[in-house]
Amino acid sequence: MLTVGASHGLGVHQSEVSDDEVKNVELYAFLNHFLALIANGLGKVAIVVFILQWQGYQNRLTIAFLWFIAASGLIINVVNAVLLLVQCSPASSWNCGTSHGGIILGLVLGCKHCT
Repeated sequence: MLTVGASHGLGVHQSEVSDDEVKNVELYAFLNHFLALIANGLGKVAIVVFILQWQGYQNRLTIAFLWFIAASGLIINVVNAVLLLVQCSPASSWNCGTSHGGIILGLVLGCKHCT
């Protein structure tokens, strides 16, 4: 997603890109942030599964601790992803085609109010 955003003007001065490209950059940056949060949480679960498969013996305390760590990380990342989705009201106001500031950073830092 970040590569696609860069091809549409991510990191380029705002005067050098069109309004449609700004809208696309913000969309791809938003999707990149959302997918990174989900992948981070699922990566923790995958590491726990790998450790439990590689370990020859099963200790209940160790298993419970590893799953607690993985589940807490997954829950925190899913909550952050959901908050990212519902941070603006209405939901489409983060991507209204206007940009504040001179450089398009590719980060959704707040809601924009479309006029």
